[in-house]
Amino acid sequence: MLHDTLASTVDQLGAVLPPPTPTPSGSNAVSGVGGGSGNTGGGFQLPDPPPAAPTGLTDYFSRFLGAGKWITGAVAALSLTGIAVKMTLGKSNRHHLAADGAASVPWVLVGLMLAMTAVSIVGFVVPAGSGN
Repeated sequence: MLHDTLASTVDQLGAVLPPPTPTPSGSNAVSGVGGGSGNTGGGFQLPDPPPAAPTGLTDYFSRFLGAGKWITGAVAALSLTGIAVKMTLGKSNRHHLAADGAASVPWVLVGLMLAMTAVSIVGFVVPAGSGN
């Protein structure tokens, strides 16, 4: 029953979809199901366009990123102020409070650095493309 249903679905899709085109070896393509080296079926090319911002979205996204950086900076400033208060209060008979504050400093600084350099990191990992 299931086999017959799947076979009829494959037949219906085969009538709608174009036949696969052969793929040259070493190109960016996905070959037929299986993917092993013994697969002798045809393949199809997947388009690989360079990243492009949708029209009208660039200004909005830039404002969004700028606001995110500003919020991150404000939160980091408040966090560092709170850490300074903890370390100041921990000076007298509350050493665990000072240690907790000191242990939080790297987390705040790394989070701040990551937020401020996120666009550069993503741009390095995902290049904009050559535009060919």
